[in-house]
Amino acid sequence: MNWLADWVDSGRVIDLLLLVIAIEIAALAFWNRARFAVVLLGLLPGLCLMLALREALGDQDWRVILLWITASLPFHLADLRLRLK
Repeated sequence: MNWLADWVDSGRVIDLLLLVIAIEIAALAFWNRARFAVVLLGLLPGLCLMLALREALGDQDWRVILLWITASLPFHLADLRLRLK
């Protein structure tokens, strides 16, 4: 199981999850064009947080991690505003 620990520690597991999200976004764009923007807005905060996690696992500078976390906030607030209407 050493390969699994290396896979997580390097952040490659996050790359796989990002690929899954990209496939999900493409599928939603194809099958549900009318609600694509709404769904995309719901996915963007999590996407930013996953990128922050990938940077943290890769021992990146704290400012890069904070940038991704901060980038998720406006998307989250916009999603909340849309859902509460």
